[in-house]
Amino acid sequence: MSEPNLLRDTRNKIETALSPYISEPLEPFIERLSNIYHSYEAERYDVYQHSLADAEQHWQTILNQIPAPQNAKLRLLDYGAGTGFATQQVLSSHLRSTISEVVCYDLSREMLNVCQQKFKSFDGVSFTFLDGQEGKKRLVQMDPFDLVVTNALLHHLLDLDQFCQAIGAFIRPSGYYLAGHEPNRLFYYNQTLLNWTYRFQKYKRLMQAFSLQYWAQKLRFKPRRPDLATLTN
Repeated sequence: MSEPNLLRDTRNKIETALSPYISEPLEPFIERLSNIYHSYEAERYDVYQHSLADAEQHWQTILNQIPAPQNAKLRLLDYGAGTGFATQQVLSSHLRSTISEVVCYDLSREMLNVCQQKFKSFDGVSFTFLDGQEGKKRLVQMDPFDLVVTNALLHHLLDLDQFCQAIGAFIRPSGYYLAGHEPNRLFYYNQTLLNWTYRFQKYKRLMQAFSLQYWAQKLRFKPRRPDLATLTN
């Protein structure tokens, strides 16, 4: 199955699974659900996302390949900024002295509040923090940026083609776009990650064996619902 058809099939499965419970279109529903989730995890996100620390070296390796301009200043957009991890990586790189303006955009106001606190005393850089649909409208009206970054964002999207077209409009000619901390096939070559994944799957199966709901569905006392976690993972 081609990738566009695969994405369409996944979208149809999600809509079918959700249709008994919601009546609103899929995109605004997922946006609202995401905001609820991130409002709870905003304060703890940097603490329990241990994999972010492992990504720092990869970010610096890629950023080092971008030449720092000699007599120009760069404008940075962190799209889906969250708590500002990607912005931190740029401002910790050799590009630090060339950055004059940073715009952080995120759907979640709570995540962006953490981001704003993180950079409130950062000198020499102009920061703008935009959230929600109103923030997106303001962002569209801004001039294109020299560098656009996203971190742990792409795997949340339903339509990658649409996103790539949208993000392309934010990048000036000869500018850069960096996407970090995304799942990829290299995961399956890392035996340590695979081993931990298998352990977690065994744990889930073990816990399932003690679930009354599971056995009710297994014995057909209760109709089985589609696994939304699997469909949206």
